[in-house]
Amino acid sequence: MYYLHHHMLLENVKVDHLSGPCYQLVDYPAPGFVFQLPENRSVVDLARSVCCLTEYLQNANIPHNLFITRGSRLHEADAGEVYTTVRVYVWARKPSATAKDLYAFNPALCELFGHLIIKTEPEYWSLTEEKVAAVLSDICQEPFAKVQENVRHLFEHHCT
Repeated sequence: MYYLHHHMLLENVKVDHLSGPCYQLVDYPAPGFVFQLPENRSVVDLARSVCCLTEYLQNANIPHNLFITRGSRLHEADAGEVYTTVRVYVWARKPSATAKDLYAFNPALCELFGHLIIKTEPEYWSLTEEKVAAVLSDICQEPFAKVQENVRHLFEHHCT
């Protein structure tokens, strides 16, 4: 757990509704699932929704990362740095063993959220937004595509 005194894109990025309490990222290189603390509901409701998804991923032997952050409500138009809810991001991903030492950074939860930890100064200076986007897309695009419809079905029929 840490506090970062900077505004991060995923604190108020645009999402699309997938099913039930589950949303999905749009226009972001690492597609993933998004939940928010429901208005007038308990944090237990949020935890149940996230657990429903992560149990599905775990039972299907699909690696995943989870990030919890402050944020604006999912459908507030450009709320800026107004934080009115808690957001939870879950990314289905390729196994991390296949990604280690191939990139200038190890893509995991902080990196998926946009906070990159770079190993060396030369790697730092050679990194571009396009390279970062390609790495994040590489580890998440295929796993997300494989589970997206199953997750939609999960929240339509099993996780309420």
